[in-house]
Amino acid sequence: MADRLWDTDREVADQFLRHYSGARGRVRTTLVHEQVTAFLPDRACRIADVGAGGGQQALRLAQAGHRVTLVEPSPLMADRARSAIASCDAAVRGRVTLVQADAEAAVSLLPGDFDAVLCHGVLMYLPDPAPVLTALARLCRPGGIVSVLTKNAGALAMRHGLQGDFAAALACFEARESVGWLGVPTRGDTVGGLTRLLAARDVGVEDWFGVGVFSDHRRDLDALDEAGYRLLEQAELIAARTDPYRAVARLIHVVGRAAE
Repeated sequence: MADRLWDTDREVADQFLRHYSGARGRVRTTLVHEQVTAFLPDRACRIADVGAGGGQQALRLAQAGHRVTLVEPSPLMADRARSAIASCDAAVRGRVTLVQADAEAAVSLLPGDFDAVLCHGVLMYLPDPAPVLTALARLCRPGGIVSVLTKNAGALAMRHGLQGDFAAALACFEARESVGWLGVPTRGDTVGGLTRLLAARDVGVEDWFGVGVFSDHRRDLDALDEAGYRLLEQAELIAARTDPYRAVARLIHVVGRAAE
């Protein structure tokens, strides 16, 4: 697998973060926020976001009242997360901690008692998800949740097919890797495979969702007005939990619970 370009390339880092202000990124952040918070207890929680990037998901949780630790190994991304944190009001800043480390190092730096441990958009850039999943399970308290968002290996052909590149679509049917918007090869996982890997770490999957059923295969959605965007968001929220739609989403979101 290719190295993450945003670890060393500022323009790629900025391009990666810019998409969160567009329709696809907004949909992704909203869906994952709704899906994670549905499994949290009705109180302020301690949450670790491993591979937090620029903090887009973590800061939304902090704004909702949770105490969030951002774990991010990339110096460039950590700098952007610091800037995003600095732009928040004092109450939110007081609920946020930033740790520059990878998942495995975080296990030795942080207590293993988080109510929720998130890892979103990370596994697809790794040749083997197992070490990171082990770290997530060790960071989670008994009964806490582990949330993983990654590329859907079962639907790699969808984007190319919907965009009319049928040669690329044909090549994806037997593949586990494809090239994303940044031009970087990324690896896919399946719900079944993640379920087995998490079960081996005493984390039982409670549910899974598709993210980007309609939006993540498109390049033209930033032209939507706000009313159109809201309709897209509503459709995505329903499709995310509905068969057969969720099975063809670009991303899969698996939520598990650690054994008591």
